[in-house]
Amino acid sequence: MTDVRTMLRDLQDAEARHDEPRARLVRDALIELRLDLRDQGVLDGLTILDFALLGRLASQFEREGRPAEAMPVYAAAVAYARKQNDDYGAIFFSLRMACCAVASLDRQQSAVLLSVALFGRREALPGDPELPIAAASSISPLRTKESDIATLQANALYAVARHYAAWGDLGTAARALDRCLALLESHRDPYLRIGEVALFAFEVTADRGELERASLYRRHLTANDDASLQIRFDLAEAYVHRLRGELSRAEQAADSVYTRGMVVDPSAAAAAIRLRVDVLGLLNRLDEAGQLLDGFAQDAETANLRELVAARRSLEDETADTPRSAVGYRRPAANQAPAESADPHFATRRCERVREDWVRSSQQLLLTLHRGHATAAAAELAVLIRWSKNIDSPLIQAELENAWTKVALALGDVDSALTHAGAAAAQFQTLGMPLHEREAQLLAIAARQASGRGDTEETDRRFQRSAELIAFVESKLAPHDRRLFRLNKWNVLDLEMERWCSSLPQKEKSSHRELRRLLARIDARRQSAECSGDQSPWPLALPWALSLPRRTAVIYFLALPHRLEVFVLHRWRCHRFALPVPRAALWELVVTTIRSLRNAGTTEPPPACEATAAHLGLRQLLAVLPSTADELAIVPDDVLINMPFAALTIDSKTLPERGYTMTVVPSPRWDMRTRPALRRIAEGAAFGVGKTAVPGLDALESAEPEARVVAAALGSGVTAVIGTDAVAARVLNMLNRMQTVHFACHGEFDERNPTHSGLAVADRWLTIADIQQLDLGRLRLAVVGSCWSGTTKVFPGREMIGVPIKLLERGCSTVIASLWRLGDEAALDFAREYYTSVRRVPPARALADLQRRWTRARIPADWAWFAIYSSGITPAWPARAWLRLEAAARRAWTAFRTARGGASSASSGTARDSARASQ
Repeated sequence: MTDVRTMLRDLQDAEARHDEPRARLVRDALIELRLDLRDQGVLDGLTILDFALLGRLASQFEREGRPAEAMPVYAAAVAYARKQNDDYGAIFFSLRMACCAVASLDRQQSAVLLSVALFGRREALPGDPELPIAAASSISPLRTKESDIATLQANALYAVARHYAAWGDLGTAARALDRCLALLESHRDPYLRIGEVALFAFEVTADRGELERASLYRRHLTANDDASLQIRFDLAEAYVHRLRGELSRAEQAADSVYTRGMVVDPSAAAAAIRLRVDVLGLLNRLDEAGQLLDGFAQDAETANLRELVAARRSLEDETADTPRSAVGYRRPAANQAPAESADPHFATRRCERVREDWVRSSQQLLLTLHRGHATAAAAELAVLIRWSKNIDSPLIQAELENAWTKVALALGDVDSALTHAGAAAAQFQTLGMPLHEREAQLLAIAARQASGRGDTEETDRRFQRSAELIAFVESKLAPHDRRLFRLNKWNVLDLEMERWCSSLPQKEKSSHRELRRLLARIDARRQSAECSGDQSPWPLALPWALSLPRRTAVIYFLALPHRLEVFVLHRWRCHRFALPVPRAALWELVVTTIRSLRNAGTTEPPPACEATAAHLGLRQLLAVLPSTADELAIVPDDVLINMPFAALTIDSKTLPERGYTMTVVPSPRWDMRTRPALRRIAEGAAFGVGKTAVPGLDALESAEPEARVVAAALGSGVTAVIGTDAVAARVLNMLNRMQTVHFACHGEFDERNPTHSGLAVADRWLTIADIQQLDLGRLRLAVVGSCWSGTTKVFPGREMIGVPIKLLERGCSTVIASLWRLGDEAALDFAREYYTSVRRVPPARALADLQRRWTRARIPADWAWFAIYSSGITPAWPARAWLRLEAAARRAWTAFRTARGGASSASSGTARDSARASQ
């Protein structure tokens, strides 16, 4: 018997120290002793031993998230305790049973068990929640030591907090947890860790929106706490950072939790991924959010997140993509829930934490709105309204007001929307949540504009408040996030383009004048750099018949939230097509096409290329062109800038096989420089860097031979700069005076900070920010033969950032770059064949000829990576002379204003370039 008591004390000490290996050894020894005693027929002490072992077994089940299995074991322990007249044991294990009932989301059973433990009777808890807290704080069974009484009171308070928190009374739960923590600070409890209780209090307080108070609970976490508890605390803090608008810190913290949680706590890692996707969406880093979800386990919740990311990419405004009317809806009175009602609780509770169930259901409501089902969203809102009446959380109440505003706007009830938007903005301001408040302010502005009210003072005040909130959030962001966050979402430009396109006649053919006006207004709104001296914004006032060369046709894509508008222009002809491809689907098309081309194992273009061509309507677009138009100038929009157009097939034939030459024109403008063959090159350079000082990059064996091949093919005017000679300072100095350049080196596209993307030369990265400082007006052709060099990121507002885009903006005429990772052999063969051909025909034609030869001879990964970009479209004669005259007059006027000390367009362009480089 003495051995049993000694081992039990040893077990209790090990559990108090959280020494799980030692506790496991003692438990195993006790089980062996129990079996030996049974075999010997010894009965003394068995009740105490069984009681102890039952408690440990049930606790193990509970820690492993198996409350249904723990309940009967705890019930057996309660029976043993009562048989021995052990009031302490009976109350303690009844409290544990109550916690298991809460984990099983059985509200009635948890209330009955708490009533038994606290008041000694099987009935419902008192209506006043302060009575259970008081009873738990004063519970004192007979024949119990003082230290054990403190332990029992702490466990009772914890069980009360669990019960009330699970059913929405977060304020009562927080008060119970504060008393529990006060007891645990002075009395060590082997069953209840102070860190676990502090984490629970942190989450409950944060769910109420008391962010400053929540952070104070971190002090209870000690160095002895296990890694899983540390990770869950970090996740809770990341959630608080997100609520405060500290998005960079939230993203960094969530990333750290995911990295560590994959080993220690997979459930925390999954929650971190969901939080990080949300934060990336707020930072306008939607591509990264989509990539995160691609590598994540596929389930219903991930599918919803994926749809929300796609919906955010397609937003017409910054608030909600919602219809403005619903058939058969009767407008409710203000502050009254829609008539459609449902069960007062969520149809299915999944989580003990109220906040998690709220997020799941509110996301479903938002998805319903995105799908255009306003009436169904009203029914879902009714469920949320009824359920949230039982939730003591100012944060959830404010979010409910915001959700109510969105549904009211979708249903056309602008008066109700105004009421709830104002309430939400005021509540979020009180809670100190700038991003939430800004969304509510924008919803209020949308409601006022929809109501047609003439009071502009209130609207201006809300716009001013919105700007202040954005400035406040920007001040908390890391530099690489600040620029992305600052960019406007698609809303204003999209709404105007949608309105302009809808105003055109509803037929495929439209008049020249209408289309010219439309495209002129669109191009005027695009964000682009100042044109160089030989470039001019597209002067659509000129008749196309005099502007476009006979062999040139323009395919102008315009990505709207719910469709793709395409304009096909050729001299006297112009056509408009509206294709049912939403913006979100374009991203999937590009990703799917590139992935299929990179992974194709045969020389045949993969089926995805035919499917993508069908979605983009290439057959219909090309059918309206005359046979003389074989040079296609493609003006892409949004992510189509990364589409490998040369690989798209119609009836299993690629566009080069059909005789077309393609160039991508990122910004629609005229370029007065012609693009002849490179017969005589005064100065050129081929940079080959096999080994670089940049850490983490392998040596490229073919880089230096590739540079020598290029120099030999182009003649004596081209210099091969290889190895350690190709340092950044020399490369930048040479670029300013070259006519053609070729890079054979490592490349990288930095998704988080695109301006740091670039090329690895001998001593460092040559970045987009470095290229920004150059004047490349002499450069006719730049071939960037490095991995991912053609990747371009499109930001809200249709601003594009990438190596080829920046080269064109600084004055280069034509750029060829790679859309994915290059193979050494393919890059070397390209250098041999392309530069032999480009001396006889223009760069775009030489590339089309090469792709045509390689299409059936090599796998797509070897030839489909080529993307050729042009700074503009070369106009026909005599339009070219008119445009040169216009450009000369513009330069003279700029020089005159500069001489007079005015703020010339040239100086403003330089200032803007410097600002962009500094960002």
